Formats: sequence, C-alpha cells, structure tokens
Amino acid sequence: MDSAEITKATIEFAVKHGLGKSPELKYLYNAITFSPKHERYKGLMGVFAVQMREDRLKVQTFTGRLLLKINPKATERCEEAIFRLLPHWDVSAEEVVFYLREQFGKENMLTAINNLRAGQLSDSDFAQLDTVVHWLGCCER
Repeated sequence: MDSAEITKATIEFAVKHGLGKSPELKYLYNAITFSPKHERYKGLMGVFAVQMREDRLKVQTFTGRLLLKINPKATERCEEAIFRLLPHWDVSAEEVVFYLREQFGKENMLTAINNLRAGQLSDSDFAQLDTVVHWLGCCER
C-alpha cells in the first residue's frame, strides 16, 4: 500500500469498525506493516490532515493507537509533524501526541512548539498547541 491507500483504508476501517477489536483488524495491520516503511508514517499521519465532519475523534483515536502499535519512524521534523496536526486534529485524540513524544522526545516537542508559537498562527492553532503541551505532561511513560 502507498501512503494514500493507507490513509484511506485506515479511515474506512475506523468508520466501519470503530475502536473495538475486530477480526478484520489483523488484515489492516498486516497491510500497513507489509507496506514500504517510508509509506507507513506518511499514510497514518495523513489521516490527521483529512477534514472530517463525522467520526473524526473515532478515526483519529484509532489511528493514534495504530501509530503507537506500529511505531513507524517519523519522516519529517518534529515541528512539521506538530504543525500538520493543527488544522484538523481533535484534541481528545491524545494518542497521536504520545506517539510523537516517543518519536521526538518531550523536550524536542516543547522546543518545536515554542518555535511554532513564534510564527503566524491563529487563536485556534495556539489553543491546539496548548493542548499538545497538556498531553505531553500527561501519562508519562
């Protein structure tokens, strides 16, 4: 699967099956993990760039859990990964923050957030960044 197919399949699976474990989950998991490594991160993080009116929290929570389980190596800088979340991220889908913390480390994320705050951001973006900081301090591993 390429990244676009991973994004599409992940969204479709979460909408259809929700957050519970289903027998079909192993097929999605295998399809993603047998995909080229460089496509996994882009495909799963791509879910957070999709504007959704319905099922956003369910889809993003499911995707965050997949990110934590599959743990693809990030293929972009920390600042870019956080910035990617801002437009469409449901702040209750904290799993993606936990995944990014594993990838980049808490201190690197805080530095990236401070760098982003120095730029031209909307009030909504600032609120999103505050929530990332909240989740970074929560549930330390």
